[in-house]
Amino acid sequence: MKLFDETTTEKRFYIPREVKEKDLLDDRYKKRSKLAYLLHQIIYLSTFAPGYWKRDFVPLYSKSLLKIIGRRYRKYLDWLIGKDIIVEGKKGSTTSHTSNEYALAPEYRDDWTYWMCQDEKLIGRIREYTFEKKDAHLFWKSQPFVHLRKGLEKTDIDALNANIWIERQDLTDGQKRYYKACVKSIHEGTNTVSLNPTNNRVQTPITSMAKELRRFLRLDGCSRLVELDITNSQPFFLALLVAQRLSGCGGAVSGQGGTNAGEQHDTRSTYVLHPQNKDTQGGYITDARRGRIYERIAKENGLTREEAKSRCFEVLFSHPNHYQDRKKQFAKVYPDVFNFCVDYKRKHGYRQLSIRLQQMEAEVMEEVCLQLHRRGIDVLTVFDSIIVKEEDAEGAREVFGNAFGGLEPEIEAEKRSLKCPAEMGANTLQECPETPESGAELKSEATPTPK
Repeated sequence: MKLFDETTTEKRFYIPREVKEKDLLDDRYKKRSKLAYLLHQIIYLSTFAPGYWKRDFVPLYSKSLLKIIGRRYRKYLDWLIGKDIIVEGKKGSTTSHTSNEYALAPEYRDDWTYWMCQDEKLIGRIREYTFEKKDAHLFWKSQPFVHLRKGLEKTDIDALNANIWIERQDLTDGQKRYYKACVKSIHEGTNTVSLNPTNNRVQTPITSMAKELRRFLRLDGCSRLVELDITNSQPFFLALLVAQRLSGCGGAVSGQGGTNAGEQHDTRSTYVLHPQNKDTQGGYITDARRGRIYERIAKENGLTREEAKSRCFEVLFSHPNHYQDRKKQFAKVYPDVFNFCVDYKRKHGYRQLSIRLQQMEAEVMEEVCLQLHRRGIDVLTVFDSIIVKEEDAEGAREVFGNAFGGLEPEIEAEKRSLKCPAEMGANTLQECPETPESGAELKSEATPTPK
């Protein structure tokens, strides 16, 4: 099975279907690949990227465009604007980036296809820019992720029923094509594996697809799969971060890494970490380990679980000055943890808290993959969860829990084993009798939720 890696000399870009069919991209001066890259960025950000999903206008940062396309990037954008393929929106900037917002012209939205780029220089610059941070070039030399790639090489999918399920969902045409492309890449073995240079998360076609599609996966020919997931994942990693900062240990969760650049841990912090202190960190850490953060916030504020989850994510991911009225509902239950988050953001920048939590998650997953590799267990990862064969679930759960030292979290196990006939319902997968080839089935949610 072929996997695209750092030696690949071609790369898939998504461009509007009509642009490809009418051959609208001018190839004078060999600029077609750069025009396709710009269109790909707009399509990807506006359709699938967290924070921009379903937005028409998305930012393209001058710093990244300069490194990847070169100093003529503005001319390429102007050319696309002049041809009425894209339109320009408002301008913006941060302390380190300048950006303008762009969108596809209305007639080109929600109808796109892929185009293979063979411009080796452009692909090399994309790879260099992507891997220039966090020593990401070492990704392919890392034993745990070599094992992850071996797991992908053993992975297949029931493409027929997966595509039928996609067709029957309430999705845009672009999203359906994207999910079908993920299914196709797994089925044909052209899996791409990449490492996010900011948060170190591993990204594959499996992480890009809706979670309901993962029930069609097969690992080494086995369809009886189990997904192990940390309950209240991001709040739990916040509990680990609090514990690390108070103990002065800021490295990897496994204890083998170092602190983030520029971080200095204050062991004199006024935040009290004590299991008997039920009103502050002790209560938060206990609740995080038991996976009941959302439930407690919901109960004490008269909210639904989804509303409580939203409050947590607003505290973790948003600017300290935003959503202040709603954040009070989190602060009411965990006041010192809330103050910790505010102080961390003000000291390091508000985006750095969520980035650090995701880096910790990636460190844990690396350790988990390594230990599973040593036990001979095939594994697939989906950010903060792992997928293994049902027969390996108990051993994998033990390894997963031990990766956190003394702060073992609550781990949920959900079967991802479903193989149904093509005549299934429009939005719901019908339960099928369990057979040696098909495990216990699960009911599907009506609308997919990309993780």
